Amino acid sequence: MSYCVMDIGGTFIKYADMDVDGKILSQDKIKTPLTSFDEFWSVMDQLIKKEHEGIAVSFPGPVDAQRGIVIEGGSLRYMKQFAFVEEMQKRYGIPCSLENDARCAALAEVWQGNLKDIAIGMVVVFGTGIGSSLTINGEVFKGAHNFSGEISCLITKDIDTLGWGASFHHDAGVPFLLKKVKDAKQLKEDIDGKALFAMLENQDENAWRIFKEYCGELAKQFYNMQCMFDPQRICIGGGISLQPLFISELKKAMDEFWARIPVNVPKPEIMPCKFHNDSNLLGSLYNFLHKK
Repeated sequence: MSYCVMDIGGTFIKYADMDVDGKILSQDKIKTPLTSFDEFWSVMDQLIKKEHEGIAVSFPGPVDAQRGIVIEGGSLRYMKQFAFVEEMQKRYGIPCSLENDARCAALAEVWQGNLKDIAIGMVVVFGTGIGSSLTINGEVFKGAHNFSGEISCLITKDIDTLGWGASFHHDAGVPFLLKKVKDAKQLKEDIDGKALFAMLENQDENAWRIFKEYCGELAKQFYNMQCMFDPQRICIGGGISLQPLFISELKKAMDEFWARIPVNVPKPEIMPCKFHNDSNLLGSLYNFLHKK
């Protein structure tokens, strides 16, 4: 018995066959279809098999998990107010579940990870954009409109001047960090995360300057989230969470920012998600197994 579990991101769909205990039997990734439903269904046809017991999906944007609806498609702009679960079940004849990606990461950490037995916790997931989820006594808080945690939509600069470029999405999304380093170094080719951290290890001045600015902006918004939600612990998810240097520099930036605050504001504990880049997969399966 296995389940088809997907983590749909803005760049890749990570997918896995998993058993009922959350063990990954096999996994891979494929480019996310960003253009049309035809392209999307073509990819789904490759991933979903008749022998699967169910389809568990983690999605990068606001969803109504109870009704199985994608509210906003994020990078998948053709998918808005879309009855995702209904269409998947109609097409493949297999039960399907849907949940926001950051909430899936939080469910994984509450189930088997670093938020187990934490009364008030948060997960912040870094990818093409940035998402978060607040957990209260083991339950994910979704908000009145299923929009809680959409911190990519925070406005951090002058929106009249920058438009959507004023959003936290453009400050915190990993591709924007990589592009800033590429532009500063006047590189012709795009760089990936591995290339960035290799530059940092080699003490590249431009890379370090931009990386420190990036961590400083994160520290400021983590402070704001602490003031709003007061979590005990914030777990960091996404591929970047595999880099110890990122976790240590984020902690250092938070120490420096907190030191500038003239009042006593509690500082949350920071640590990577236990399951790192697989948190969304595990939490998506948990969501499927426990859906009501």
